[in-house]
Order: sequence, then structure tokens, then C-alpha cells
Amino acid sequence: VYKRQALVSRDLVYQAASNSYAAVLNTTPEQLTGKPIQKVLGANILRFSRPLIHRCLAGEDVHSQSWVTYPDGKRRFSDTNYYPHYEKGTGTISGYVISVRDMTEYKQMEDRLLQSYKMEAIGTLAGGIAHDFNNILGAVLGYTDLALTMTKNKAVYDMILNVRGAGERATELVRQILTFSRQTDQEVHPLLVTPIVKEALKLLQASMPASIQMDQSLESKSYIMADPTEVHQIVMNLCTNAGYAMKEKGGILEITLNEIDLEQDSLKNKDLQPGRYQRLCVCDTGPGIAPDIKNRIFDPYFTTKPTGEGSGMGLAVVYGIVKSHGGD
Repeated sequence: VYKRQALVSRDLVYQAASNSYAAVLNTTPEQLTGKPIQKVLGANILRFSRPLIHRCLAGEDVHSQSWVTYPDGKRRFSDTNYYPHYEKGTGTISGYVISVRDMTEYKQMEDRLLQSYKMEAIGTLAGGIAHDFNNILGAVLGYTDLALTMTKNKAVYDMILNVRGAGERATELVRQILTFSRQTDQEVHPLLVTPIVKEALKLLQASMPASIQMDQSLESKSYIMADPTEVHQIVMNLCTNAGYAMKEKGGILEITLNEIDLEQDSLKNKDLQPGRYQRLCVCDTGPGIAPDIKNRIFDPYFTTKPTGEGSGMGLAVVYGIVKSHGGD
């Protein structure tokens, strides 16, 4: 957590600043002194800070926490205090002292922790419901199979087949929920990931429209402890989402698989241990993900697709599989 301070006059002109405060604004204390804060900070920051400044100049200690986009375009989470500055001798308020702590890393870690708790809670709830529902489905499918052997009426037989088909789709959904909640048994063994990815991409190539170009760079030759079916699911789900994003205008789907060494310093915002990892990247040239829904993309049943075009389980399943394999 870094602390930065500056003194500002009543007419909102910098009187002094610490080196750390000036450095964030890509300047020096000497260059900052004498400049109006509006010219330095810009209209966006002043829009929300002006009411806080007015309260401070009225004699109030003011505290604020918020995400701030600085003039250099960088976004930081700032913990800011405004203190009235009193003129010696007269006791009148001649300006204010601003003290800013950069809490960006702390906030990012807090957000990741909250997301982890939320996903764990959703997974526990979903897993419990799925287990109970699976038992009910077992009975439904069992009696359906018996009914199929007991009728010779074609119309009735076809209707029972429809019931069985719906039951099988429900079973598949339950399996996806259990995968997300990490409550399925895995057949983990040493596995080369590259052949699994290649196999999945061959299947996808046949279903992708001609307007989507698929580029792949698979460089990893190392083994991991994994379930091949689940690794296959990761690739299929990610690439299907990417293909859907480009279905109208086409584009490029790029899949890369390589090996990276992660050191402690690079793991501040990741739930991983230092070591060697395989990194799978699926990139597309579609419109991207709207910033306001990014923190919901792994939630089960959350989807931006129209009704009937998606269950909202794809990325939730990917999340569950990756986490269960010790990844992120």
C-alpha cells in the first residue's frame, strides 16, 4: 500500500506535493507546484472529487474509496483522505491536504477471494441439488426403459422415447453441474495435452462455418496429471464460445498451448503455487465480453445467448475442471 500526499490551496492550485504523489502523475513536485488541479487531474476525476473537496473546505475530514482512472489511462483503487489546512495565526481554512493510498493490489486480491467464496458456495449448493436430482432421474429412466418393453403401441412408444430423450439431456446437465462443483470422480493419469487438443480441434473444424479461420500453435510436449475427457471438454467449451462470438461476421480463432514457469512474484492475483505450468489460450476476434458482466461469466446458468441457444453451463464447467486440476 503506497501513500501519497499533496497540499492544495482554496482556489484549487497545488502548493506542494510528495515525490510519490507527483510520480503517479508522471511529473515532479516542482513541476506540479502552482498548477490548477483541473489541468493536472482532468475533468473525470474532478467530477466526483469536487463535492468531497467542498466538504473538506467547509471544515470536515473526508474519506473516500473508489476506482480512479488517471490521466495516463491506468485504473487504480484509491483510499483517499481530505483534511482541512488551517492558516497560521488566523485559523481560517486556506486549503486542504490530500492523502492517497494505492490499494489496487489489495482490492484485486479481495475481489478474487470473494469470487472464490461465491463460486465455492454455488458449487456446494449445485452439487447437493444435482446428487438428489440424479437419484430421481435414475428412477425416471429405469421406469421409462421398462415402459418401452411393455407397449406395442407405436404412438405411445414414440412418446416414451421422447421422455427418455429428455431424461438423458437432464442427466447430461446434472453431469455438467457435478463437474462444475468438483463432485465427480476423475480418472487422472499422466497425459499429453497436445493430442487431446488436436483431437478436439478436428471435431470443431467440421462444425465451424467457413468464415472462421482456425489457427493453432501447440508447442507443449510435457505430461500433466489430468482426466482426458475433462481436458477435451475445456477445449470444446472454450472454442464453441469463441466460435459463437464470430458466427455472424466470421473472424480468426487462435488456439495456443505452451509451457510457462510461474514465479512467486507473478502469482499475486492467481490461486496457484510457483512452478511449471501448461497454458492454454483461446482467442477470437469477436466483440469481446462487456466489462459489466466479466465477474459473472463463470456463474452457472448465466448466459448472454438467446433463450434456447445456451444453458449457461459452458464456462462454469471449464472453471470447475480447471480448478480441480490445480489450475486457474
